[in-house]
Amino acid sequence: MANFHNYPIFTYLHSEENARTLLRKLYKQQLLVNNEKESYQKAPSLMYAFSSGIDFFKQAKQAPILTQPMLLFYACSHFIKGLLICMNHTYPSSTKQLAHGISSRKKKKKQYAFLHDEIRVQRHGLLPVAASSLFQTNIAAHKTYSMQHLLALIPEMQSIFSWHGKRYLEHVGFMHHSMFTFSENLLNNYHLPIQGMIQKIQPYISPVTKVESKKEEHIVYVQNPLRKPSSPFFTDYETNKLYLPNRRSLFTMIDELLIHYMILYNLSMITRYEFEWWGELIATKSTSDYPIIQHFLYVTSEKLPAIIHAYIENIIR
Repeated sequence: MANFHNYPIFTYLHSEENARTLLRKLYKQQLLVNNEKESYQKAPSLMYAFSSGIDFFKQAKQAPILTQPMLLFYACSHFIKGLLICMNHTYPSSTKQLAHGISSRKKKKKQYAFLHDEIRVQRHGLLPVAASSLFQTNIAAHKTYSMQHLLALIPEMQSIFSWHGKRYLEHVGFMHHSMFTFSENLLNNYHLPIQGMIQKIQPYISPVTKVESKKEEHIVYVQNPLRKPSSPFFTDYETNKLYLPNRRSLFTMIDELLIHYMILYNLSMITRYEFEWWGELIATKSTSDYPIIQHFLYVTSEKLPAIIHAYIENIIR
């Protein structure tokens, strides 16, 4: 489980005065006229959101796997609410925004498989508000995502999928490097020439300065390196490797923070309302669902604090 001492922002926000200072700075950056008043009013909520998130994470560290998903979901939700306070002084502007913004199947099928389970995006609630306010992305209401689709987009999940003979991401570059490499195989999977791929990702990278095309790959040089993790790329925080989905059907603009939120939501619902299936899975470990869920819980408990920390560091620069 992640050590919060490695991420100073969590310690810093244990003080209401510090929360107020951070909000004042952010609201000034957002050209909010009454930034002093708004930061004073919102500081307790920001401090509470982060302290609650940390408390839930610490409880998850001590808890058995039986209850970990629920505690990690609560932690993730509180951190996202804290970020929303940082980026949108009106949040929450209505009770509709307090909903989860997502739903899952109420009753699981007899031949249930976690990877085939789906969640559905709702029109109102935390998920769509976070997508628009934090990442300037719109997620279509009523769109469904399978657990396999979402898990496939997390770089640290690739190692366990490889044991099933599956690979969903392709390494295309590094954070802080001014070069991307796209294989011919990747372009074929997207049904794009190299110029088509450049056009697809151009809004999310700095201007392209040079392209070197070889038989099996294309090297694209850009003016400035990517300095913060952002969609459509997915980042391994330990290696700073950047990945793209290796097929067009998996390409998405949903940020990885929200992917963790969506998976944790579904797992938390399973632990609460499908306790017979969940308890049996933990007791018998009878299907391949168990190691995949176990590995995801480890990954998210390590990575979520790093994602939150990186997001705040980037918005205050």
